[in-house]
Amino acid sequence: TLPGVIDWLRRFEKMGFNLGVGLAGAVNLLGSETAILGGGLIESRKFWLLSCKKTFKSCLIAPRKGKTNLVISKNGLFGGAIGSVI
Repeated sequence: TLPGVIDWLRRFEKMGFNLGVGLAGAVNLLGSETAILGGGLIESRKFWLLSCKKTFKSCLIAPRKGKTNLVISKNGLFGGAIGSVI
């Protein structure tokens, strides 16, 4: 089972990378000061958040670097649903 676990950890890391690229692209386009992550996926953040943050910071363009925050919603599982209603 160890190879299977390592494979899943790599998949989560790749997911964090892809999420970081996508979030940075959205922030670069919209000029947001904060990107908030929420919803059910947050429960597994210990496996992918470090990769996501690292990629997010490296993909921001010059005007956004050091000025944009990536934060976790305090609304947990329903953070995405609440945000979409507001």
